[in-house]
Amino acid sequence: PASGRAARFAFAPGAFPTHRSLDLATAPLGGQATTPVPEAAPRWRQMSFALRGLVAVVGVVGIAAGVAGTMLGSSHDLIGMLAVVALVAAGQALAIESQHGSLSVGAVGALMAGAAFGFRAMLGIAVAMAAVEWSSRRSAWYQVVFNTGALSLAGLAGAGIFSVTQITDSRPLSLALAVVAGGVYYAVNTGLLAATVALAEGERLVTLWRERFSWLAWHYVAYGLVAGVLDLAYQSAGLYALVVAAVPVLVLQRTQAVYLRRAADTSARLRAAAETIQHQNSSLVEANRELRKRSSEALEGLSAAVDARDAYTAGHSRRVRDLSLELGRELGLSAAELDVLDHAALFHDIGKLAVPDSILLKPTTLDADEWEVVRRHPEESARIVGRLGFLADSVPAIRHHHERYDGKGYPHGLAGDEIPLGARIIQVADTIDAMLTPRTFRGAHTREETAAEIARVSATQLCPLCVDSAERLLFAKELVGVR
Repeated sequence: PASGRAARFAFAPGAFPTHRSLDLATAPLGGQATTPVPEAAPRWRQMSFALRGLVAVVGVVGIAAGVAGTMLGSSHDLIGMLAVVALVAAGQALAIESQHGSLSVGAVGALMAGAAFGFRAMLGIAVAMAAVEWSSRRSAWYQVVFNTGALSLAGLAGAGIFSVTQITDSRPLSLALAVVAGGVYYAVNTGLLAATVALAEGERLVTLWRERFSWLAWHYVAYGLVAGVLDLAYQSAGLYALVVAAVPVLVLQRTQAVYLRRAADTSARLRAAAETIQHQNSSLVEANRELRKRSSEALEGLSAAVDARDAYTAGHSRRVRDLSLELGRELGLSAAELDVLDHAALFHDIGKLAVPDSILLKPTTLDADEWEVVRRHPEESARIVGRLGFLADSVPAIRHHHERYDGKGYPHGLAGDEIPLGARIIQVADTIDAMLTPRTFRGAHTREETAAEIARVSATQLCPLCVDSAERLLFAKELVGVR
């Protein structure tokens, strides 16, 4: 439509699309669907030229073909035709509402009329179905014209297949042709409707047909078979066959209604469950995010507490973190790798909480036992951080940040590339910060002195790759972490 509004389309057998919305879940289980309140259909002039052309062609050609069938048809069983028209109208009135419209066993009567009365009955059948559709939806005039034409063309196509049965006395062949007639009726019916909807909504015809109408195929195959059986019964018992057949046909419709309602109810429940799960998942994600934030803040507080135990190392962990990130960027680490390095560098010394002040702050040389206590702090740091699952990737760099490139470090004596890259970066950053920070027994080293020292221990204590990057950073105009 020219108005650009998104349309939902109704499906009656051959019915023109109407603007409306429908939720099957609101219909009583096993009962007839509640009639939706239709939205105003677009005005004729609001529709695109192509859509108006298709509607006009289907309506005019279909009605003209129906008139021709009425005039040229050979059946004179007026009472039988009127009885079938009444049966079709009743079936249409009890149509089952679906997501895209309605499903009616009136198609069974239309197919049966094609088998029993040929082309002459098709226009009357189409008018009856379109009239019932109009009475329930108050469709616009052009929708009624389209519905009548489309239903007439579908019925005539089915009747054409049934006409072949007149030249054979084989009942199995007649029933096989009835199945074919149901398929042809379905193809013409849904094909014309899908083409109209595709033009109205700007969608691809094949995709739209597959999504909205392909599920109806087996229904119409079954309708064709039932129509063939009804035709054979009518030939033998006349109107009595129609009266008797009306009962199982209506039962079939009610069975379909129950199935569709239950399917819709199940679908609604699944949607509700999915929405609940999604909401709960969002809540868990938010809770996990908050937990990570709080846990990180707690560890940062502990790390700051470690640094605060010695006035000369205050802010050490943050400076090492900043230097490590500068080195990581210089080495081309990804954003995810930098995030891991961020936590590892910030918390690398948190295990020193387990080292007594008498050892950590001892002004003289540590003895062997005291040195062993200090050497345990990387493992203790890894143990503390490892308890937080979301920081697990940071644990290897924390555990091995005191390894040496020549394999003489601790706690495991790793060498070379066996040492995680994060640990090698932290070790270089740790060494640089220690040299650039003044102590009671010495002043701070200059950048040149620091660069010379790390170059001296490159490939023995420190990773050569990290040292090269650090040397470039030391002589940059700005270096984060340097006072």
